[in-house]
Amino acid sequence: MASPLPNKPEPLSPETAGRLSEFAKACKAATRVVSMYPPSHPTIQAALSRITEAGRHAVYDGPLPITVLPDALLVGGRGFAKPDAAAGELAALLHQQLIGEMTLVGTLDNDEWHTFLSLLAQSPEDARAVGGVAHAWEASGNKSIALKEIDYAEVLRERAG
Repeated sequence: MASPLPNKPEPLSPETAGRLSEFAKACKAATRVVSMYPPSHPTIQAALSRITEAGRHAVYDGPLPITVLPDALLVGGRGFAKPDAAAGELAALLHQQLIGEMTLVGTLDNDEWHTFLSLLAQSPEDARAVGGVAHAWEASGNKSIALKEIDYAEVLRERAG
């Protein structure tokens, strides 16, 4: 029997993996829909309902801290036992927006999700022009999602030191 890969994280519990996968699918799909249609469009309303429900389910047992890697999502240092396409796609989107950690603290309603997803749907350049997704989300005053932005200048300083 082959030993596990040294950098492969321990697997998530099946329950946590399921909640994270459903959240990732709903978030990625809703972000795409929000970028394509006006807010009143029925397709957006359906996508917002799905992300609202997935978000509610994700925080059922309390806050859900998600570490964002370029191609994966981790919870408590644990990842999916098998690659999860939706989680990988959401990780890439969040990483592109310089989000290194996303903690789902509480539930959001459809309008709050629309605000958040509209920020994610911006091009990275447009998001950075307003200080980044994390800054813009913090300015909204909503505390149901906590974001930590990757500070590449700090990373480089740490490596140099």
